[in-house]
Amino acid sequence: MKKQHHFRSVFFFLTCAVAASQAMAGTTACIGITPGNWSSPGSWLCTTSSGIPEADTNVQLGADITLDVDASINSLEISNGVTLLVANSPSGLTLNIGSSGSDINQGQINLLGDLSIQSNGFLEMGLVDGGFALNLQTTGSIDLDQTIGGITPLSSISLDSDINITTVSANVTTSGAQTYHNVLGLNDDITLTAGEVNLYDKVESHTGNATGFNLVIDGNVNIFNNTGVRAQQGNRGNQLNLLGFTVNGTTLIDSKGPVNVITDGKQEYFGAMTITADTTFESTGGSLLKFWEDIDASGHHLVFNTSGNTYFTDANFLGDVIIQAASVTTDAGGTTVVEFRADFQVNSDDTATTFNDAVRIGPSTFMEVNQTGAADTVFNDQVFQTSGGQKYLEVNDVSGQTIFNGDVFLGSLITNDGAGDDVTIINTASITMDQGASN
Repeated sequence: MKKQHHFRSVFFFLTCAVAASQAMAGTTACIGITPGNWSSPGSWLCTTSSGIPEADTNVQLGADITLDVDASINSLEISNGVTLLVANSPSGLTLNIGSSGSDINQGQINLLGDLSIQSNGFLEMGLVDGGFALNLQTTGSIDLDQTIGGITPLSSISLDSDINITTVSANVTTSGAQTYHNVLGLNDDITLTAGEVNLYDKVESHTGNATGFNLVIDGNVNIFNNTGVRAQQGNRGNQLNLLGFTVNGTTLIDSKGPVNVITDGKQEYFGAMTITADTTFESTGGSLLKFWEDIDASGHHLVFNTSGNTYFTDANFLGDVIIQAASVTTDAGGTTVVEFRADFQVNSDDTATTFNDAVRIGPSTFMEVNQTGAADTVFNDQVFQTSGGQKYLEVNDVSGQTIFNGDVFLGSLITNDGAGDDVTIINTASITMDQGASN
């Protein structure tokens, strides 16, 4: 009697699946009922003539199944607690899903080989683990609802959606590259851990609290295609402010047009930066902007906007931080803080390097501005020192003027163009040096 009861239950289950398959535009149905290979009829209870899933089949995994062949189906659902295993194949395996969408976020995928999922609709992913590559391509949205690579990091992941949105609700970990071809929307504070993270479109908070979410990239990041990282000013649909942005590796901003890196909260960059376009770093909430290594933006203009502190310091301490750019501009209301040694190497004939905020030079610190173009170097607010050790400011402006519009209190001040014909303009009531000055 038990066997008869089990048969009737499975028959009822299959009948429901057939009805569901018709509702989902599929004409056949397969239920994975026995752990085994995808290519084995013994793993399935199917209405297909082959006994395994076919292109018009709606598939539900009720048992662990190993994908051992390339497959085309209409839709896929993985039951809670069930795993789709992906066998190792020399060229990787491909799963084509033809329906308007598949929700597989209740189950898990374990990669024993590379996997490409190509979907003709949305794709909602669950847990994925395994030291191999995952490639997701859809005509709809991609939602990473669960942790990716949380136990065993993937070797790489690439996501590409025709409607240009990928949402991430949990951390993603790979040993190699992560590539996001579309807008990356955060549904929580997210850490992307990778050899490198490639961003080809904007990054923003997608849903959740009104202050937005933090993005931490534990690795190197490459920002392409004049997109950048942004915070919306107020709400636009479901998109909210990105709260903070931290990069623990190097940063490449490679663009043919201007880039804005805008957050409501702080930004911090622990590695060297290479920038190929005019770039603005901005904290709309007046939080910290901090740079720990060299910035090479040769030939391009850099703008730093925050009512808080913009820090230029050295990760190894007592070393040099070199900022190469056409010009550097800071906005009023905040403070530029230089610690240890910072060398601003600027070269512009028409755009002055302008510190509109106060400049604070830390203990035992040397700040140098080398202007090799014809533009001026301007300090529109006070320039002052903190206690401890020697504090120096040296401005070398070959053809332009050095202009002080705020009070100066330093250990030493040097202005020079190397040719003896430089001009220093002082529009302030107080300049104090406790160790000397020269022009």
